[in-house]
Parts: sequence; structure tokens; C-alpha cells
Amino acid sequence: MGWKCSMGCLPMHNSIVFGVPILRILRVCTGRATPDSSLLVPLAPTPERPEYNVAYRTHIHMLDNDSILQIFSHYRLNDEENWHLRLPWRNLAHICRRWRCLIYDSWAHLDICLPLTNDSPSLDILSHLPPLPLVIDFSDRTKTLARKDEDNIHLGLQQHGRVRRVVLRGSSLSLRIWLEQMNKPFPRLGDLSLLSTTVEDMNLMLPESLQAPNLRRLSLHGVGLPTRLPLLSSATALSSLSLTHIGAFCYLPPGHLITQLQGLPCLEELSIGFAVSTLLPSNEGEQLLALIPLMTLPTLRRLTFRGEGDYLDNLVARINTPLLERLSLTFFFDLTFTLVNLTELIHRTEGFGCPAAQVIFNKGGASMYAGPHGQQDIWKLNLHVNCEPLDWQMGFVTQVCTALGNVLSTVEDLTLDLNVDQMPSDWEDTLDSLMWHELLLPFIGVKKLHIGSPLTIKLSQALESVAGGLVLELLPELQELEVQLEVNTAKKAFSGFVETRESVGRPIHLLAPSALRGAPSTSRGASSTSHGASRGLGYISRPGAPPSRGASSKPRGSPRRPRGNPKPLRGNPEPLRGNPKPLRGNPQPPRGALPLQVPSYYT
Repeated sequence: MGWKCSMGCLPMHNSIVFGVPILRILRVCTGRATPDSSLLVPLAPTPERPEYNVAYRTHIHMLDNDSILQIFSHYRLNDEENWHLRLPWRNLAHICRRWRCLIYDSWAHLDICLPLTNDSPSLDILSHLPPLPLVIDFSDRTKTLARKDEDNIHLGLQQHGRVRRVVLRGSSLSLRIWLEQMNKPFPRLGDLSLLSTTVEDMNLMLPESLQAPNLRRLSLHGVGLPTRLPLLSSATALSSLSLTHIGAFCYLPPGHLITQLQGLPCLEELSIGFAVSTLLPSNEGEQLLALIPLMTLPTLRRLTFRGEGDYLDNLVARINTPLLERLSLTFFFDLTFTLVNLTELIHRTEGFGCPAAQVIFNKGGASMYAGPHGQQDIWKLNLHVNCEPLDWQMGFVTQVCTALGNVLSTVEDLTLDLNVDQMPSDWEDTLDSLMWHELLLPFIGVKKLHIGSPLTIKLSQALESVAGGLVLELLPELQELEVQLEVNTAKKAFSGFVETRESVGRPIHLLAPSALRGAPSTSRGASSTSHGASRGLGYISRPGAPPSRGASSKPRGSPRRPRGNPKPLRGNPEPLRGNPKPLRGNPQPPRGALPLQVPSYYT
């Protein structure tokens, strides 16, 4: 018996109920039903139901095929995720033979596919179904592959003409077996994702005979891409390319990668990540600049990289990305590197200004985020370095900030913070004032500086030591300094820096959690505090100076701690769990201090 021969032609009931809003199908069905259709009298509104309920009724067999197909399509769009996971179209196909024929003949319009997952039955059992597109997805980490699953993968890859999506996660041994079955054309394949769970480099490569002209997304983790693979040259519709955990055997020179990218006019996301540090040949960069002309990726919006800084600089040397929106970089620690070409790439990209930035240090490395004001959850520039010694982190970040000086010169709002969780007890002894000066020198446009609680004392010492010509060079545009200390402690810690700035005609306002009951919050403080912590913050001038505009010259009430806690910093970092250790020998931060935060690393 074929798939078109089964139960009766009509359903048992004349009424079939669908969870579809009637307004979606009103235009489709009006005029296509027979005169037997009737409009039900709407029920009068009540206090519990203030709206009218209008319904259309007709015998289901009176609708033509186009109307039924439109109803099915709206039913799918109403819950598209459930349509692919629970396959409700199978229930519709069992209503009657007419519906079954209509659904199977319109599989492309209804986006119907046959999923092969850990919970799927054997593909042999489903042989009575028409040749629907196959989706092979075994990416669930919580489940192990059974013998039935391995057979389904084998049978599914054999029917390469039907495969629309492949997502496989397994050991290098399993992936090697599956890769051997992919050395043929996959005309319908639109999404290919292969992830190796083996940490060691096992020399896995995509077969050179693999062809997928309709490929839109390609993700390889621990699987290499041959330099002469025609896959990318034929996949002109590719929009997302991710090559991560690249081993030494799968090393892809930047020149070859740029050549592969030239034929991808629709590419929107590009991710390149190395598993180990790989040194470039000494003359590779010069050969790249000499042989490859400047190439434009007209639709690229996100670039993610993990590896050596020199590799990235050579990669972006001949790339132009006019629509780039996000740049996520994770560098291996290196003593010397250059980012000249990266700076030029950012300058060639319109609208990539970064008026706000954060620099955060923690146990595993340092992170720098930069982007627009008020959008700390969508940073345009995410930069990380993986190394543990704090002085190494400081040195690397200083080199990066110096190399990107032209880009960071537009930063107006800067935050410095440190996560003391798992830090060595003597971490503050590893940093001196000169290192802080070198870090802050590239930020020539900063108008407001936020200092996290753990760094307040160290940075106060560094700023107090500013003298001579450095007074005009270090943060020359600074107007406000926000610290996480109580008012009296903040005045004492930063009094020298405030007086020095005022002596050269560049006064600053010092912001700290107010210790005065009912201390007024000025309009200027509310508008200039980007993190929403203006409430409970008071302006502090140098000792003996007149109070700032909007601030009360006399305290009202007896001193006490502020009510509530200031709002935490916004952005990608998550709050630190546990209580930070107080700085040794220094006053403990107030209870209202901002919580420490942990950056999210690119993996």
C-alpha cells in the first residue's frame, strides 16, 4: 500500500478545531466556502469578556484545497517551533486521505521534514512515508548514541539527496566514520554542523568531494577545512561560517582563508578560533599584502576570533567590512604583537564608534568591552586575553589599548573593575602606579571614570602620584570621577588629585555613595551617571572649595548610611557570587558598593 492509500476520504466530524486566530484566515476563506457557510451571531460583551467573539462555520469538506492549505500554513506559523519538534502535521495527515495527499504533496510549502534524533524510531520503520527532507540532529549532550541512532545516521547520510540539515556531535572516531559517508553531493543541505568532543588534534578533515550548493550555515569544531575544498566556492548563499578549535594539522593560512571568503557575498557571521597557539611564517604577512587586493565583505555583521594577534592583523589587512556591528576577539598571551590593520579596519567601518568602555580583570584573564552609551548588553567590541598573572594582564591590555588608541580616543565613559574571587592575597602588590598611568594614557577623551570597589585604593594612589606634564596628558578631558567609597574616605583618598586638576584649570567632580541622610541628587548627577547609580551619590569638591551646583552646603540630619544599595553596573558581566574580601590595611567598602562582576568569555 502506498502512502496515498489509507482511511476514508472525509473526516468523521464536520467541524475541525484549529488553534489559529480567525483574523489570519478570514481573507483567505471568505468567498471560497459554499453558501452553506454562516456567520454565528456574536455574543454580547460582558464585564468578564469585554470583546465580541465572532466565529465562521462551514463544513470542512466544502473548503477548496487552497483554503485548507492556507489554514495549515497559518497553523504552522502560529507555533513554528512545535511544528518541527512534535510534528503535529502527522495528526493532520491521519484525518482523511484528502488531507494526507494535500500535506505530502505540499511538503515544501508547509516546511515539512522528517527529523532523525535520539528519540526517533528507526528509519526503516518510516519507509512507508513519502521521501520527505531529512534533518539529522544528534547534538544533545545529555544523551548517548545507541545502536539505533548510529544506524539512523548511516541510513540518513546514504540518502544524501534528501538531507536538509546535519548536526552531529561525537568523538573523533565516530566523526571520521561519518565524514567518509559525506564524500558526495548534498543538493538540499542548508545547515552543516560537526563538533568533535576529542580534545587532541585527530586530523579530521571534510572530504574534498563534498558539495552543497544550497549551504547557508557551516560550523566545524575540531574538523579542518581543506584549502582547496570547492565547498565554499560553490556555496554562494553561505551566511554563517564558523571554524573553531583549529589544530596544528588543520592550520589555515590567512591568505588561503581570504581567498575562500571572496566568493561569499552573503556572509553575515564569521568565526575563526584556534585550539593552540600557532606562529605565522615570518614572511607570510608580506606575501599576503603583496598578492591579495582589498576585498569587501558587503554583508558581514559579526566577526569572532580566537588566536594570535598577528594572525588576526594579517587576516583583516585586506578585508573591508562596511556593515560590521560586533567584533569579539580572544587573544593568546603574547609579549609582542601589532594591531595596525585592525585599527584601520575599524576606521573603515561606518558607525563603529565606542563612547563607553569597561576594563575588567579576573583570575583567568582580562576583558575589555566597548560600545554605545546605554547598550552595555550589546557591546560592539569584546576583547579578552587568557593569562593569570595580574601584571601580565595589565601589560597586555595596555599594549592593546595603545595599539587601538585612535579607536579608544572616542571613549567618554570608562569603567575599571576587578573580580577578587580566587585572586591571590597579594594581588595589589603586583601593580604599581606607572602601570596604571600607561593603561589610562590612550583614553584621551574620557569625561567620566568609574572605579570598582577593589581598585579604588590602588587607583587613588596612582592618581595621587600624577605630577608634572603628566597632569595634562592623563585623562585630559576628565570631568567626573565615581568611586565606591564613603564620602569622607573618598575626599581623603583623592583630595590631592582633585587639587592638582583644579590647579591646572581642569577641575573634576568626585562622586561617591552619599553618607548624608536625605542628600539631594542633582540633575547634573542624574544625567551624567550612565549606570543609573546617581541616587545616593553626592558631589564632592576639594576641601574648602564651594559646593557643586545643586548640592546642599549644609548637611541635613545626622550622618548615616544611604537607604538601599546603588544599582549594579549594566552589561554582559554577571554578579560575583559571595562577598569580596576587603583590601588589607584599608577601610572596608560600604555595604552599598556596586557588586563585582565577571565577564563572559568567548569559548
